[in-house]
Amino acid sequence: MAAWVMLLGMITLINVMLANRFSEVSRHVVSNDFGVGMDKIFIGERSWARLSAQQQELFTRTFNEMHEEGLVQRPMRSKQEDIARWRAANGQNSVVDLDQAELERIMEPLARRLVTEVFGPGAYEQIKNA
Repeated sequence: MAAWVMLLGMITLINVMLANRFSEVSRHVVSNDFGVGMDKIFIGERSWARLSAQQQELFTRTFNEMHEEGLVQRPMRSKQEDIARWRAANGQNSVVDLDQAELERIMEPLARRLVTEVFGPGAYEQIKNA
């Protein structure tokens, strides 16, 4: 899985943090495997239906080619390189590794509050149980 990092209350991919030079303004990150960060393609059913069969096939083929060429695998392979770059910039102890269950326990109150503020009471449980 790709390395995501939490920095000063921000959660994002470590390669994004490195590209934007966050290692110059923050010494420590928390590293954990939240999943793979990749661009998603969304299209409404009505919009999809308006495309010709040739256009639909082109979209589908392009997505499949991107996936086969490592859209998912590349970030997974680069995790250790990115972590090493962060450590090189900020020292051996600058990356804090947390157990997934421990990180979920720590973040749960904030996640619950944010989801409730945006989607209303009961939404957190509904999302978590989906």
